[in-house]
Order: sequence, then C-alpha cells, then structure tokens
Amino acid sequence: MSVFDLTSPWWTFNFVTNWATLRYEDIKSDIQLVQARIESREITQQPVIDRSAEEILEAKGPDACRQYLTNYSVNNSLSVLNDWQELANRLVVNYTCGMIKDTSNGQYRPKGYPNWWLNDTGYHYGPKTYRLL
Repeated sequence: MSVFDLTSPWWTFNFVTNWATLRYEDIKSDIQLVQARIESREITQQPVIDRSAEEILEAKGPDACRQYLTNYSVNNSLSVLNDWQELANRLVVNYTCGMIKDTSNGQYRPKGYPNWWLNDTGYHYGPKTYRLL
C-alpha cells in the first residue's frame, strides 16, 4: 500500500473505487457493466469447473484436482484483475479533468454543476467577488 502499483490487485481495485468516489453518478454505469460481465462469466463457468474438478478427482486423484483448481483460481484472479485494470484505464480516459467522453463520437463535454446547485448558490456565472483570506 505504500507504493502505487497497478499490478497489485489492491491498488487496482482501490484506484477504481477512489475514481468512482469522485464521480459516482457518472461512473457507476461503467463499473456496473464490467461487474455484471465478470459475475455472469463466473456463474456460467462454475458448473464447468465443478464437473472438470470431479472428473479429475476420480481419474487422477486429489493432487491433480488440487492443481487444477489452483490453476483455475490463479488464472481466474488474473482475468478479473485484467478486466478491472482495463476499467481503470477507461475511467481515466472517459472522465478526465472534469470532462465526460462521449464514446459514440470521442468528443468530450464539460460535466458542469447540476442545475439545482446553480439555482441554490446563484453560481451560474461563477463568483461575483473574491475575498482574500
């Protein structure tokens, strides 16, 4: 945790969480899309993994089954990490500098403040005066 490293699962997941905290309303659909894709893949694969593990256990014994499940677990973890790293990269590109990228045309637009906030604060055109502290 003391050195930023996106090859570390902790930093990858923490990075996405931190980025989403800054712009959750805009970013949540990006995260939910990747999350749903991963969860669907996991649910779909599980019966296949279970059947294969049972077959290996019966044919080759517990050591071979343990190795198969270990390999699956490691490869699956790396796949999820890769998906989340790609998400982190997309978030930086699509939501950089307070802008939102329109993925259909590649153009950026400013996010701006919500209308309710502008109305409540009277900040439609920015500050009228500046006060030195």
